[in-house]
Amino acid sequence: MPRSLLSNTHTVSQERLAVADEALARWSAAWPQGHSDARILEEYLVGRRAGDLDISGRAVDSHAGEAAEAAGAAADPSGSRHASDSPSVTAVPTLVVDDPDGSLSLVVALAGAGRTAVVTDSAAAGEACRAARESLPEPVRSTVGVHRTVAEAAAALVGDRPAEGATAGSVGLRVVVHAPKQVALLRECLRMVEALATEVVVVGREKHMSRTLNRLLAEAYGRVDVSPGRAKSRLLVASAPKKRAPLPVSAAALTRPRVPVQSAAASPAPGVPEILVSAYAGTFGAAAADPGSRLLVRAFAQRRSTLFAGGTDRMRVLDLGSGNGWLLAAVGALLPGSVLFGIDDSQAAVESTALTAASVRPGEEPAVVAHVDATRPLPWVTGEGRSTDFAAGTFDLVTVNPPFHEGTTMTTDSAHALIDTAVDLLAPGGRLVVVHNSHLRYRAHLQHRLVEVEQWARDRRFTVVSGVSPGSARGETRTPTS
Repeated sequence: MPRSLLSNTHTVSQERLAVADEALARWSAAWPQGHSDARILEEYLVGRRAGDLDISGRAVDSHAGEAAEAAGAAADPSGSRHASDSPSVTAVPTLVVDDPDGSLSLVVALAGAGRTAVVTDSAAAGEACRAARESLPEPVRSTVGVHRTVAEAAAALVGDRPAEGATAGSVGLRVVVHAPKQVALLRECLRMVEALATEVVVVGREKHMSRTLNRLLAEAYGRVDVSPGRAKSRLLVASAPKKRAPLPVSAAALTRPRVPVQSAAASPAPGVPEILVSAYAGTFGAAAADPGSRLLVRAFAQRRSTLFAGGTDRMRVLDLGSGNGWLLAAVGALLPGSVLFGIDDSQAAVESTALTAASVRPGEEPAVVAHVDATRPLPWVTGEGRSTDFAAGTFDLVTVNPPFHEGTTMTTDSAHALIDTAVDLLAPGGRLVVVHNSHLRYRAHLQHRLVEVEQWARDRRFTVVSGVSPGSARGETRTPTS
């Protein structure tokens, strides 16, 4: 496997790479260590723009245009020459989808995209991309925007009113996608951008580059190339779109609406109805009731009458990491009159939770669901500026089904952070209920922060543990008041 897509004979590319690396080192002193996906993308885009690499990421046979560009390709310490190298080379507006930490966005901008629009499903990733953008020198920084939706980003790149008769091919939009763990995510992305994108570059670890991704790209594009690998990362490059429809007046209209998968989940306990679960692509749990969440709901249903003898009207209930919303909807069905809240780092999960929760308790107040990185310090300011909705000490009941993977790596760090945040959110006497993989054993962690910690249920895979926030004489959940 080559150490680089670019050889030492590619002098123009090497000089441009050095300029970009100088700017990237200001963002991360260890660059490019730990960023193999961004590094191979950087080499590819720099090599393509200089004419050293073909669309597959392999060296071209001829470098006739290299001498003509060499005069304008000297290293510039400011890192700002990306958009004004040789006039013979066209900058390609680029949409970056699901950049995990900002590194992909930076290399796209520094490699000469001209205009870069970034969209992430993760709230944490979005904040990372905004922070990374600040490390860019001007005027490069002003060419990068972080957006909420693909439609918003597309409009920023191609304009709301493209020229009459323009086609997707004449717009020349490139889309860079971080290789998803689920094929459904790439399928949804392609549905939304295929009318705009003349080229789609999927970048990621080789273990995530299945032939299914190739076949999916080939459905919309006439050519799919696989780049050489570098440090276990690789690129899939789709070009020659099969559909080149004229652009409508509004570029935003080109991005198709997202369509959730829906399925009815059977009741796990008395008092919980069959719930219609909605899940957009990438949502944890898909359109089904997670087995761990079902165990939690059964245990909760058995104790509901004794825990909340004083009634549940106006009780504030939060599901931290709400996923597809089934757990919040099920608990809400058991607590009539309660006010439901959900938090998730994934925008797809937020939209899924809102739909699923709306399918139960008709006529009651809809759930408040926010797109927030739950590891950030409290209070959380939502898009509506309602910080008091997610402040410390304000919830009567918090449920958590924490993740135990970061990508493909098993870890408990995120779970511990979520549990600590959940405890902080509890009002005095408020109750936390956690379901976790049985082998991870979070009970000791809970006992440091809560009182009356006890195991409610356990099976071969999952354990349900509950505890109470200190602040009432007997450690009981407080009776909510209006």
